[in-house]
Amino acid sequence: MNYTQQDIELMKRTKRLKLSTWQTVAHYLFVMFLCSPLLFTIYFIGSAYFGFDEGGRPVSELLLLPVPFIILALIVFFNQRRRLKFTIIHILYTHDDVREALRRTAHSLQWRIETERPDYIRAFRTDQWVGNHGEMVTIIKDENTLLLNSISDLSRKPTFSSFGWDKKNINTFLFNLAQTLQNIPANSWYEDREERKWYAKKFFRYIAYFFSACMVPLSVFLAVKGEFVMAIILFGGALFYIYSDIRLMREERSQKNKNTVVRHLHNEPDGKL
Repeated sequence: MNYTQQDIELMKRTKRLKLSTWQTVAHYLFVMFLCSPLLFTIYFIGSAYFGFDEGGRPVSELLLLPVPFIILALIVFFNQRRRLKFTIIHILYTHDDVREALRRTAHSLQWRIETERPDYIRAFRTDQWVGNHGEMVTIIKDENTLLLNSISDLSRKPTFSSFGWDKKNINTFLFNLAQTLQNIPANSWYEDREERKWYAKKFFRYIAYFFSACMVPLSVFLAVKGEFVMAIILFGGALFYIYSDIRLMREERSQKNKNTVVRHLHNEPDGKL
């Protein structure tokens, strides 16, 4: 979606990212998917009411089936709605300061700058990881205020989570802007600190793998009991997390090796670029 000046002024007032009709559908697609059990429940209740399904389950039992999905759909909906809000930063800056911070961030996070106008910037970060296909970063300049937003790249495969990249895109840009304003040369201190967070993430991975392992026998038990839909959801969710996390670890290892090679090419000590 190419923003007009009216669109930019609207986003300045609402402090929310504007999406096209198709982008809105893609952004809330997972919410619609979670609402599908409710539609099936309405269909089965209607069939039972009009006598087309006399041997089915009681209506009271059917009403309870979509409740977990509705709760999850509401959680995802408010999360997706929250992701459209701009991060608002009040700071004194010049256009050259923003441009330098943009250059540094594009270099460290491999941003592709699509649009750079006096009051509006849009960039994309491409990621080949199976769980995330990259993000769209929007920066709007409004006098001494910056509006920043990062969401999944809706022109590619939409996701309900950026797996931490939305926060990293914004924080890295703000870190580079702060260093630019203080006339500090570009360095990789922030990226190195983020890399060290991997040691904290591994404990979460141990817990997540434990629950994923528990979901597999639970899905088998549900399948034996005839609850095939829930069995497929639990089993598929466990396999998706394990596969996605393995791919993520490979990407992190590849990025670490790449950063090491760049440092050696520049003949600079670790911790600086």
